[in-house]
Amino acid sequence: MECFRALSEGQRKTISAQNERINNLQAYSHTLRETAVLEERSRFSTRIHDRLGHGISGSILLLEGAKLNLQKNPEQAEKSLETAIENLHGSVDSIREALHEERPKRGAASSAELKEMLQRFSVEYGIKTSFSAEGEHERITSQIWSCIKENLTETLTNTVKHSNASEFHLKIRVYDKIIRAEFSDNGTNSNGFSKGMGLEGIEDRTALCGGKCLFQCGVSGFKTINIFGVEYDKGFDSGR
Repeated sequence: MECFRALSEGQRKTISAQNERINNLQAYSHTLRETAVLEERSRFSTRIHDRLGHGISGSILLLEGAKLNLQKNPEQAEKSLETAIENLHGSVDSIREALHEERPKRGAASSAELKEMLQRFSVEYGIKTSFSAEGEHERITSQIWSCIKENLTETLTNTVKHSNASEFHLKIRVYDKIIRAEFSDNGTNSNGFSKGMGLEGIEDRTALCGGKCLFQCGVSGFKTINIFGVEYDKGFDSGR
């Protein structure tokens, strides 16, 4: 009896230590994201200030001078106005250039978000995850990225609820005419399945993007495959 008590106590301590580790990892990940966001905002603010500060300040001085010279020296006032207008146009162009340079590519941003979701899932449930993507990500519309994200959320939930998988993989491939997203796990409880609301929701979201959905199950695990047309570019409402 004492042996069982000691074993139970040891398991309790192990579980407690694992939970604490998970909490620490989650807190660390959250801190890293916050720090990265703050650093990015600070850097971008500094860049905008440096590009605009001198141009706008100089334009204000020119406009004030033009106002004073409007009656006494109209020619000089006109020159000041022209220079101020030119400076302001340059400042606007500078803002546009900065925004264009700073804006992340849609594919890179969306891929990063999916990777973060998978990493967080791995930490929370102890299931190994991987993500791979090939092809021109810029050909994937924001609507399809949103669909893939929501379908990932659903497939991860299904993996926890219905599979004893130890691994989960997401593969995205962009071909000449189609986009293929494959969600797969290596669960051994995948022999036979019935469609519930989760799988029907995946089908509906994929269809709203003009795509098709396939499900495959067997001894190697369970796969959900989404296939979209590359040229699809219509808006949709996911309903969530």
